[in-house]
Parts: sequence; C-alpha cells; structure tokens
Amino acid sequence: MSEFASEGFDISGSTTNSSSGVIHEIGGSVSLEQNVPPSVQNVSTNVSTHNEDEDSDKPLHAKLKTEGNGLFKKEDYLGALELYMKAIEECESACESACTASNSTASSNPTASNPTYAYNSNLLLVIEEREKAEREEKARIRRAKEEEERRIEKEARMRERGETPPTPPTKPPLETPTPTPIPYPPQEYRSLLSTYHNNAAACLLPLGRLSECLENCSIALAYDPLYIKAYIRRAKVLEKMPQESSSPWDAAGSSSADSSTPPPSIGDFEGALADVKKAIELLSSKQQRTKPEQRTLQALNLDSKRLQKIVDERMEKMKAETMGKLKDLGNSLLSNFGLSLDNFSATQDPNTGGYSIGFNNK
Repeated sequence: MSEFASEGFDISGSTTNSSSGVIHEIGGSVSLEQNVPPSVQNVSTNVSTHNEDEDSDKPLHAKLKTEGNGLFKKEDYLGALELYMKAIEECESACESACTASNSTASSNPTASNPTYAYNSNLLLVIEEREKAEREEKARIRRAKEEEERRIEKEARMRERGETPPTPPTKPPLETPTPTPIPYPPQEYRSLLSTYHNNAAACLLPLGRLSECLENCSIALAYDPLYIKAYIRRAKVLEKMPQESSSPWDAAGSSSADSSTPPPSIGDFEGALADVKKAIELLSSKQQRTKPEQRTLQALNLDSKRLQKIVDERMEKMKAETMGKLKDLGNSLLSNFGLSLDNFSATQDPNTGGYSIGFNNK
C-alpha cells in the first residue's frame, strides 16, 4: 500500500500550514528539512542540556513541545506523546490564566465572570451538538415548508371543486434562530493547541492507538479547519480504522490485480478520500508552494485516485449484492407460480430512456 507523503509534526514554533522547520514523512521514512533552526536540530531529550538563555523566554508548553520533538526524532513515541500531552495541559492553563488576567485588567467589576472555553474532546462535543441542533432546525423548517405547500395544494383542489377552503391557522413566520457561538479559545492558543494535538496524533499512529490518533486529529482540525497536516494524518488513520460492517467486501477482500492495493476489509475509505481531497484543495489554493509541498500534492493526487478506486469497487460490490438479494427474493415469490425472473426481460427505449417489461414463457 502506498503511503501518504504527509508532512509530519511541527518542529518549529510556527503553526498552520508552515513548511519551514517540519519533519516530512515520505514513504514511511522521516526526513528533516534543511531550514530547521539549528537550535531545534540540536535538541536533546534532557531539558538541562538546552541553552537556558534561549529557553528562558519560552512558555513551558513550548519547551515541552521542543523536548517532545527531540524524542520523536529518536522514535521514542511514547515519551514524546507524554510531553505533547503535558504541553496541551500547560497551554490550556496558560490560556485560562492569560484570559483571567486580561479580563481583570479590563473590567472594573472584580467579580465579573471569565469566559469559559471548550478544549480537546469537550470542544468536539460542543461542535457535534451545535451541528446536530442545526440539522434539527433545518429539518423543522423543511417540514414546515412542506406542510404549507400541501395546505396550498389542498386549498387549490377545493376551489376547483367550488368549495371554500377553511381559514388557515395563524402561525408565526419561520425564523432561523441565531446559533450560540462555539466557545473557542483565543486564536493564539487555538493555533498552538492545534499543533500540539496533531503532534500527539503523530505519536499515537506508530503506537497503533488509532482511536486516540483519530480523536487528536479531529481536535486539531476543530481548532484549525485549514490544517493540512491534520487532514493528511487523519486520512491515514481512517484508512486503517476497523469498521463495524457486514458489507460483502469485509470478507471478500479486494478483486484488484494491484497487489499494492489493500483488501478493503477494514477502513473508512470514504472518509479518508474526503480528507485527502480537502488537503488537495487547501494545498492547491496556495499561491506559492515549496518543493516539499509540491511533492506532497503530487502524492495526494495519487492517493486520491487509489482511494477513489477502492470506494468505487466497494460501491459496485454493494450494488451487486443488493441486486442478488432482490433477485433471490423475487425468485422465491415467483416460484409459487412456477416462474422466475428469467421469464421476464427489460428492454430500454432509446428515445425515452424508459424500460418495458417483456414476458418469456420458457
């Protein structure tokens, strides 16, 4: 199976979509870009070996991230993960402290409450509830419009018969309520938290902790919906995630002659394809791309074609199984009359595109 040519964790202090100072995973290997700052290249797993003057101005969560990057390069994924998770906790605490201090300074009321932000999995839950509420509201409006259309049609038929339709009940106009804003942290901390969660996902993937990796990728994208690296990594995870399904391809495997294509027995290939296409869209929209980004875009286009092929194969297998079951059901019913579906044929009219059913008494 071909690997995504994905950018790895953000080793520099920059965040979204930065190509400078990053580790690139290409073909499963890890390579360090030459433009990584020397201070980062020489990072050690021991905090005491850092230049104290350089680190003195850094917040604790940034120091933890730098240490985590050092362990990640040494393939100590568990140690790096622990540091990234601590960096997330410290960044959240720093956000709360900064906002408390800012509000205390700006507010003349010392008892004024501070804003409550949503972090990590709680943020995902808030977004999910918000999307659910929006879907329910759209469904309510759609049902109301359909009901109004049926009422108008009914009144029109009554008038055609010379009847007087009843006076419709007075209803308030349909209004879409203003959604409650999602309690995101300030942008500065959203960017940092997005990077830290994506770094944690980079550690969880080789550890085989796919569910946690998927969650951290989703959290990173909740903080920053334009985070290309997180889309690429989540696509890799989705392709490997076991699916609870009894679909025919789960046991049948792949019919593809290409041995590099995995048998579609597991994996959310539709979700992976959607994330790959989103990453392609974001990369393609950049006015200028670095050479690593160009290579990544080329690899993503290849992966998009590969995933699309698997998705199409799954769909065809599902259609074949569905038609087979329908045919078996039809034959079981017609057998009571000594017939089968083989006694019937469908002929398409080339002019109208419709079908006519013919009977063959075999």
